[in-house]
Amino acid sequence: MEIKLIEGLEKIKVFAQSNTDVQAILCYGSSIGSGKDKYSDLDFFLFTTTPGKYLNESSTKWANTLGKIVSRVVDTDGEEVNVNKLMLEDGLCIDFITVDAKKFKQLKLYFNLKRKGLHKMFPLKIRAKIDAGTNNLYKILKRGYKLIYNNGDYDKILDAITESCAGNKRIIVTPAKFDRNQNIFWQTCYKMTVKLIRKDLYNALIFQNGVLKRKLIEMLEWQTQLTNENCDVISEGLKISKWADPAMVEKLYTTFPLSDIKEARQSLMNSIDLYKELSHYVSKKENFTINNQLEEMIIAFVQKELPPFNL
Repeated sequence: MEIKLIEGLEKIKVFAQSNTDVQAILCYGSSIGSGKDKYSDLDFFLFTTTPGKYLNESSTKWANTLGKIVSRVVDTDGEEVNVNKLMLEDGLCIDFITVDAKKFKQLKLYFNLKRKGLHKMFPLKIRAKIDAGTNNLYKILKRGYKLIYNNGDYDKILDAITESCAGNKRIIVTPAKFDRNQNIFWQTCYKMTVKLIRKDLYNALIFQNGVLKRKLIEMLEWQTQLTNENCDVISEGLKISKWADPAMVEKLYTTFPLSDIKEARQSLMNSIDLYKELSHYVSKKENFTINNQLEEMIIAFVQKELPPFNL
């Protein structure tokens, strides 16, 4: 293991011991796996009794034992998941998700009741939220993790999560998620086309195309999992060449725009063709409804308003 990573892990242990609110630290990702290299960062879950302490962007007193911080961002994905992203003076990057330790320990009661079939006393919405959260955590746990600090019975709770989720039927995508994906994709196709018509290339490539590609990658993730249930798909396109069909990856490369409006228009059309192939496959496998009216309307709009011979 790289010396930087070894020293980083030791600093995190000292950090945990120096902050009495820290109950456990669970490391995951490339830093604790066989794929680590000199570029690997440290990813971990921080279980704390005072989550707000780590969300205050104006204070980093708690991080004194980690070394000199040259950059810090507190990021959120809009779903109550807050990530601290730190860059240290030696170049080591540390990303950690803050978890409310008190709430997390309540999972022990939930899983005990679940084994006895008594968990249905909780309202359906609460059960759905708990199950969704633990299933997302399980996806990380099954790839490998290391509990480098444990001031409680967190190992037992993690074992209970693994036991509970391992036997669950995998729900790859719901009708609502599929519908949201196709609506965002086609609406963004329209917006990107308008930007290209107005020759606003920068906005089209940086903002509209970014949204477009995220929805395309998400659909590719679903298609891959529906094709091979045992495939370990990593979200956000990470290590895509290792889990996606090589033919799909090759098609994906044709969707990247380069330097002018003509190439951007062609990449948009390639994105549309690949998206149609993937979304129709997913809809057929899961018996979802394709919004044919929206799809046909946007394709016709692009072809009429942005014909290749006018560029």
